[in-house]
Amino acid sequence: MTAPAGSPSGNAARRRLPILAALGIGAALGFAVGNHTAAGSAPDPSDTWARIQDDIAMRHPEPPTRKALIYASIHGMIGALDRWTRFYAPDEVVQATVEPADVGLGATVVPEECGLRVTQVENPAAAAGLKVDDCIRKVDGVSIIDTPPESRTARLLGASRTACLLELSRPGSAKPMLVAVQRGWRGGAPLESAQLGAGPEQATVLRLSSFPTGVTALWSPAAQQAAARSRRVIVDLRGNMGGDLYEAVRLVDRFATEGVIVRTDVRGEGPRTYTATNSGDEVSVPLIVLVDERTASAAEITAAALQALAQARVVGRPTVGKRSIQTTLRYEDGSAMQLTIGHFTVAGDLHIDQTIAAGADEGVWWEAAGQTSETR
Repeated sequence: MTAPAGSPSGNAARRRLPILAALGIGAALGFAVGNHTAAGSAPDPSDTWARIQDDIAMRHPEPPTRKALIYASIHGMIGALDRWTRFYAPDEVVQATVEPADVGLGATVVPEECGLRVTQVENPAAAAGLKVDDCIRKVDGVSIIDTPPESRTARLLGASRTACLLELSRPGSAKPMLVAVQRGWRGGAPLESAQLGAGPEQATVLRLSSFPTGVTALWSPAAQQAAARSRRVIVDLRGNMGGDLYEAVRLVDRFATEGVIVRTDVRGEGPRTYTATNSGDEVSVPLIVLVDERTASAAEITAAALQALAQARVVGRPTVGKRSIQTTLRYEDGSAMQLTIGHFTVAGDLHIDQTIAAGADEGVWWEAAGQTSETR
C-alpha cells in the first residue's frame, strides 16, 4: 500500500529517498575502495623509496651519488633502532672503532691504483719487513685492487695476534713479495699493570682502556701474583667503553670466588647467567675501581661485579648506564653494523662514591688508595 501524496507519511518517505540514495552511493564507494585495497594495489613504501632516489638524481641541482644515497638511507633506518645500534659506511669503518678487538698492522696506507701504498711503518709491520712505498696488492690471498678504495684499509683489520699475509710490490723489485704480519693492538695494549709506591704501602694499578678479546690474558700470572702481595689494587676503568662481555667475566673471576657476575638475555639464545668460580688463586686484597662518565658496557659489568662480589669501592663519576649487548656484522662492500642483540643485568646496584675525585694523575690514585677502608 502506497501512502497518498501530500500525506505526512508520504512526505517522510520522500525525505528519506535522498538519504537512502546517499547511503547507497557511499556504501558502493566504500565497497569499491575496500576491494581496491584488498587487491594489493595500496602504495608500497619501497616504491616510494625508489622514486625518491630517482627524483633526487634527476631533479636536485647537485645530486649525490646513488651509493651515497643508499648509505644515507641505511643511516636513517638505523635511527629507528636503539642508540647503540650503528652503521658504518666503508669509509667510516677505519676511522671508527667498530670493535675493540680490531687491530691494525702498524702501517699507514693510502689507496692507489696498485692497491694500498704504505706511507709510514711502525711495529708490528716494521718488524715483519714492510717498508715505505711498498704497495699491498693482496690480503690473505684476496686481491684488493678491484675493491672500492674506501673499503681496502678495512681488510687489514682483525683480531690481535692473528696473522695477515700480504702480497706486495716493492720499487726496484720485479717480482711480488709475500710478507706475514702478526697484528698488534691499535693504540697500544688495552691492559697495563704497574706498581705504585713501595714497601708495605705498595699498590697495584691495573689500567684497562677497553675489553677486546684476549685482554685478560695480558695480565700475566707473575703480575697477578705481584698484585696479590700489594696492599690494594686500583682498577682504572675511566674512559673504558667496554667490549667483549666474556673478558669482563674473566677479569672479575680473577678477584671473586663466588656469586653471579652478570645475567644476559640475547635474542635466539635466551637468558644466561655467568658466575664466579673459586680457582684458589684469586687476588684477595682491598680493591678500588675508578670510573667516569665514559665507563660503559663490559666496564660497568666489571665495576658492579667487583663491588658486589669482591667488596670493591667504586670511585668517580656516574657511568654511562649501558645495559645492552651488541655484535658487529661486516658486509662485502666493506661496511659494518654494530647491532644490538640483547640486554644484560649487572650484579647488584652500582653505587659510585663521589667523595674522592677520580683525577688523571697518580697522586689521586694514591690518595684513593690511602683512604680505602680496610674492612675486608
